[in-house]
Amino acid sequence: MRKTFLIIFAFLSYATISFSQNIQIDSSLWISEHLDGIRFYENRMATDWNGYLHTYSYQINKDTVFIGDPISKQHSGAKFLISDQDNKSFILSPADTIAKLMSHNNSYHFTNIKFLRDTAIRFTRIHLNTGECFGTCPVLSIDINNNGTYYLKGGQYAGRYQGYFKGRLNTKQLDTLNDLIQNSLIEKMQGWKQKVDVNDTPPYNLTLYYNNKKLIVQTNWPPMVIENLLKFLTSSYEKITLLPDKEKHEFNEDDGMKYH
Repeated sequence: MRKTFLIIFAFLSYATISFSQNIQIDSSLWISEHLDGIRFYENRMATDWNGYLHTYSYQINKDTVFIGDPISKQHSGAKFLISDQDNKSFILSPADTIAKLMSHNNSYHFTNIKFLRDTAIRFTRIHLNTGECFGTCPVLSIDINNNGTYYLKGGQYAGRYQGYFKGRLNTKQLDTLNDLIQNSLIEKMQGWKQKVDVNDTPPYNLTLYYNNKKLIVQTNWPPMVIENLLKFLTSSYEKITLLPDKEKHEFNEDDGMKYH
């Protein structure tokens, strides 16, 4: 079973989290230069450090964060320091031996995802294949063109959408897709490799054609920076009007063009 661990941090009213008097954490996602991530939601925070997710309790005193494992108590009292804070970013650094062990002796410079959007990214086509898991994960093939045309081949656990279908994203949905792609650090994802092995989560094969380039991501443990994009894609077939595709669209991951 995929281990999803959560760090519980301070949560103030209206989902605004404050580490100190100098920084307000009001974004749901912060990303490091190496694609490590932390995500804030409700009164919790999920972290992805070096490809691993963890859960800890916490205490905050000014610019110091004390973190402990709420289950094993193994890391109780590990100390991290927050520095170089502004509205865009902050640095989280281990300040004792246990914290260095937890963080692999790394400091993390996190940037608010809304300041990392790359508006120069223009996608031509996006393709997604999803595979089986040990449960009821739907098996899907999805193609979406930049004009909103949409093709689906639903397999096992796709419910009433088993078979070939076609439709079109509306303007709002297409704008959302463009926004998610531009906020997924596509250029940094070039060359990304999964760091951990898991065997009970569905595999994703994502191919994105953009700016005369091609990105391929194969993973069953996606990094936080593309999680929202994958959630949009994997739920999209339930949110648009689809009709049977009698021509049975060919889901070809290579459109014959040359990319670099």
